[in-house]
Amino acid sequence: MLEADRPSEPEAPLIRVEPPGPRSAALLGRARARLWGELSYESMPFVLARKWGSVLEDVDGNRYIDMVTGWGSTNVGACHPDVVEPVVDALRAYGVEITDYVCSEPAVALAEKLAEIAPGGLSRVVPEISGTESVETAIKFMRVRTGRPLILTFLGQYHGETQAALAVGSQEPEGSRYVRESVGGYIHVPYPHPYRCPFHRDPRACDGVCVIDYVREQVLRYLTPPDRIAGVMIEPVAGEAGVLIPPAPFWEALTALCREHGWLLCADEVQTGFGRTGRMFGVEHWGVEPDLMCLAKGLSGGVMPIGATLGTEAVMGELHAYAGGTFAWTPPACVAALRGIEVIEREGLLERAVEAGTGRPRGPRPPRRSVRARRRRADQGRSTSPSSSSRSASARPRRWTSPGGCTRRASGAASPTSTTTACGWCGGSPPSRCPRRCCGRRAPSSRRPWPRSAEGGERWGRTSRGRPGSWRG
Repeated sequence: MLEADRPSEPEAPLIRVEPPGPRSAALLGRARARLWGELSYESMPFVLARKWGSVLEDVDGNRYIDMVTGWGSTNVGACHPDVVEPVVDALRAYGVEITDYVCSEPAVALAEKLAEIAPGGLSRVVPEISGTESVETAIKFMRVRTGRPLILTFLGQYHGETQAALAVGSQEPEGSRYVRESVGGYIHVPYPHPYRCPFHRDPRACDGVCVIDYVREQVLRYLTPPDRIAGVMIEPVAGEAGVLIPPAPFWEALTALCREHGWLLCADEVQTGFGRTGRMFGVEHWGVEPDLMCLAKGLSGGVMPIGATLGTEAVMGELHAYAGGTFAWTPPACVAALRGIEVIEREGLLERAVEAGTGRPRGPRPPRRSVRARRRRADQGRSTSPSSSSRSASARPRRWTSPGGCTRRASGAASPTSTTTACGWCGGSPPSRCPRRCCGRRAPSSRRPWPRSAEGGERWGRTSRGRPGSWRG
């Protein structure tokens, strides 16, 4: 379809009735009475009626800009006509068919396309229906191919909702209740994050290699020999953990460690795949060539559920393992995936992402200082009057870094033991009332942060719902 022939997106945002409108409120009440209790829809107080591109419209006529995007699935926009129309034709032609037993032309074409665009030597494809199943299949292939039981993975990652996917991931402890006790075989280490380095290194000095050093010096020395680890499961960008982006030296050290011990490297590209980082796949930013790769979400073209596990010939070739499923790669879903990839390539969506951003995942965010601190430093720089310049050096405020990690000011103090201190972030406020809690002392709030490190690393806080496990800046 030509660009001029496509229907334009309606105006948004547009609020006709304060959400939730009467129809949405009634439907939400019915939903809460029958759907599982955790699906409360408190954060989305409306009921969807239809979608176009990046616009949602509820049953009361309100329109919203779509920031959910099908949880990362509508990479080409919702209901793209060049995807929807061929899928409707495929539904009429094929209906539902199990690709594990009955092959179809769309399935063959999709497998060939994925092998063409995948990085490195990923040439074999296992059909799946979701990201969770693709992760389960990758775990299975790592263990069957190597004959080893353990998987090395990283804290904070999300890989799905089944028992194995919850076990290989690690979000909130409550989310994996009863899983750790019943599903073993996973070793979790910190995810590389220089800005809040898990080993409390200075953000400017941390390159993520400290995580690999920890694996070498602690895990392989005290927990398990390397010949018991089958492979490594990692998200190129840890989305649910806060969109954490590992530095390039980490990837070099990780791939070297895998080659050294014969570990298989699996990249979970369910969230980062198909253009969400400005490349077709996230690992391409660092030139990483994994042995296995998990796909879903953006593979759907925003229309039909589908997933895939890709592997090299050395990993998957002629290996006997059970995978797939009844609804994995139905022909209409394969058509949706093919058309979605075509739209990404034809409309230059990767290039558009490069133009809109940096063309690569941005590095760690520099520390942010308060407006008051910036004004104070500016005022100090302008203090050139005779009265200010004639002050003796002993009378000028001195700065030092406290063991709590914040910069304090001690007026006339000769040592950091002075009791007349004020927080460097909030000026004259007492440290116990610092709104940023940068003094290592507990502020009068319901949120109870962990103490800072000596290098000034951030702490874990709580979300707006009071649950632990969210980064607080």
